[in-house]
Amino acid sequence: MRISHVQNNNYNNRTSRPSFGIWTRAVYKSSEKSLVEPIYRNDTMFFRDPVFWERFTNLLVQKFNEQSNVNVYCYGCSDGSEPYTFAMKVLAKGKDFAQKFLPVQARDIDSIAICRALDSEYELTNDEIFRIENVLDDKYELINDKLITTKNTQNHSLRKYFDYHEYKREYLSYGDKLNVKVKEPLKNSVQFSMGDIFEDYENINPENTVVLARNFWPYIDDISKRSKFFKDLYDHLKEGSLFVIGNFDTKEFPMHINSVKEEVQKAGFKETVVENVFEKR
Repeated sequence: MRISHVQNNNYNNRTSRPSFGIWTRAVYKSSEKSLVEPIYRNDTMFFRDPVFWERFTNLLVQKFNEQSNVNVYCYGCSDGSEPYTFAMKVLAKGKDFAQKFLPVQARDIDSIAICRALDSEYELTNDEIFRIENVLDDKYELINDKLITTKNTQNHSLRKYFDYHEYKREYLSYGDKLNVKVKEPLKNSVQFSMGDIFEDYENINPENTVVLARNFWPYIDDISKRSKFFKDLYDHLKEGSLFVIGNFDTKEFPMHINSVKEEVQKAGFKETVVENVFEKR
């Protein structure tokens, strides 16, 4: 199987994201270009699955409270939205807590995505602005697995982590986007480089480690290769390390006999109290 670079079908702005809504990544079953349409559609964004990030961060607080250093890797990092989301979430817990997890080692096989991540310029949607403002400033409650705003926001977190021209929220209509650039304190919390998780896993520090590899496994249609990797990673990591997949990875797809979650568990990883977060015990 071969996966091409992301290609933007509607590109007219340098800050446009590698989103599978307007971008496509051609997935080929062999080295030949036998398939030109994407098999699946997927998106990348800040605070994707916001309920997950709150529960996951709380798990990290409990699990690594006594550790002085935790190694964090984010594979399939795309334009950097996910590792920056992680960094913002741990920074919101306090500098002393966050420093043990940072910098995040963020990697992707796509050189175009890594270049855009290094630019650290984004177009934030209304939903992303809402999540950054409310999730990071603790202005919400979790009710029936939904984020419910409890206070009026003053954009403290947005200003803290991003440079942007002032705007009035009520003037941002559906579909409008805010151009922002990541500020240095946040930018320094993530180190981007190219990397293929299948080839790179042996370079992962195995102790006190969190491996984020979310929302790309259905693109890997070689089930035997996928299952072997999960077992190799399990054998490589030390007890107590975490392996994290995403909601997209747990969807049922016709061409897959086994679910990704089942493969991860068969490799030896055990479920934690947070969905899609697994631990080597």
